[in-house]
Amino acid sequence: MTHEEVEEGQRLALDFGKLQRAAACGEGLVPVVAQDVDSGEVLIVGYANEEALNYTRREGVAAFWSTSRNELWVKGATSGN
Repeated sequence: MTHEEVEEGQRLALDFGKLQRAAACGEGLVPVVAQDVDSGEVLIVGYANEEALNYTRREGVAAFWSTSRNELWVKGATSGN
């Protein structure tokens, strides 16, 4: 499976080692969940570090820490959706 398929794909890909790798990435991470405000549907489960949480509070948009790219990730900022 390619990096793009993992990040943006619709295919179910369970990664049972993800939490262990996230813990080892050197960032202080917490799991975060984004939900639809009306339905409560879970839209994404990701990780955030202090930088991502500060960005979210400052900009008013959800930001995450990409454990695969080891950088701040704002959904849609690079993919356009």
